[in-house]
Amino acid sequence: MAHASCIGSYVIPAARTIDPGPARHVPACLGPVCLGPVSLGHDAEEASGSSIVRAVGITRRAATAAAVLTLALPRPARAAPALRIGGTGSALGGMQLLGDTLAALGLCPGVKTVRDLGTVGGIRAVAAGAIDLSVSARPLTAEERATGLRDRLYATTPLVFATHPTTPVEAITHDQAVAIIGGTMGEWLDGTPVRLSRRPGRDADTLILAGLSPDMAAAVAVLQQREGLSTAASDHDQAAVLEASRGSFGVITLALVRTERRPLRVPWLDGYAPDGANWPMQKTLYAVTRVTSAPAVQAFLESLFSPDTAALLTALGHVMPVRE
Repeated sequence: MAHASCIGSYVIPAARTIDPGPARHVPACLGPVCLGPVSLGHDAEEASGSSIVRAVGITRRAATAAAVLTLALPRPARAAPALRIGGTGSALGGMQLLGDTLAALGLCPGVKTVRDLGTVGGIRAVAAGAIDLSVSARPLTAEERATGLRDRLYATTPLVFATHPTTPVEAITHDQAVAIIGGTMGEWLDGTPVRLSRRPGRDADTLILAGLSPDMAAAVAVLQQREGLSTAASDHDQAAVLEASRGSFGVITLALVRTERRPLRVPWLDGYAPDGANWPMQKTLYAVTRVTSAPAVQAFLESLFSPDTAALLTALGHVMPVRE
C-alpha cells in the first residue's frame, strides 16, 4: 500500500505555532507581592557547579511588602545549604525557578538541580540521602515506600510532539503522527527528511506515547526496532537532539520546553493546543522526599503545594490537580 511521503498539509485555520513559553523575563507573583522579572533560562546552577544560578530581581517595593506575603513559610537559617533536587528532567526547570524565587525572599536556602538522574535514579538518591527531593514520573512502589520515602502528586505536564524551529508544520493529525513514528512518512512539506529521536523502550515518555492508541503502540514498537536512529537517554538529551537537528521529531514535555525556554516548534494535534488538561498525553509529576525531612525541605514542599505556586507553574506548562 502506498503511503504519503510528506507532512505539513494539515493546518487548522485558527492554529498558531506554540511559542516555547512566556517572554524572557516574566513577573512571578506569589501572593499579593510581584517579585519583578524572573529569569527563565536553563543556566541554573547544577550540582557540579559548572554554571551559576541567575539572580532573581526584586523591586524595592516588593521587598518592602514581603512581610505581607501570603506564602508565609518558616525561614531556614542563612547558613543552610541549598536544597538538592533531581529526578525526571521534565520538572527541574520549574523546581529551579521556584527555588530561586523563594530564595530571593529569604524563604528557601536555594536550589541546586542534579540532572540526568531520571525517575529511578532520583528515588534511589533520595533514599541514600544524596539529594533532598526528587521528582518522579510515577508513584512510589511499596518497596520504595518501605525504605522511608513518601510521594505526592503535585502536577502533570503535556507530553507533546516537538520539532526543530525551522520545520514547516503548525499542526498534525493522529494518523500523521502514527505514520511519522512508524517510519512511513519520511519528509516534511519542504522536502526536509524527518529525523526521529526516540527515548528508551521502558522510559515513561515512550510508554505514554504508546498508550495514545493501539495504532500508535504498533508504531512505537516499530520505532524501537529500527536501526540507526538517535536514542536520547534523558529528557535534556532529547531536547538537545530536537534543537540541533533540522527536521527533527520526537516527544518532550511542555514543562521542560517552557521553563527552560527551549526553541522548539510544538504542533497542535487533531485540533488541540498542547497547553492544558485536554491534551491526550500527560506525564505525572510526584514530589518524593524522605518521611523525616529537614525543615527546609518541608517548607519547600509547603510552597510547592500552595495556590500561588500553582498559578506560576500553570503558566509554565504544568497542569495542576484540583485541590480540595
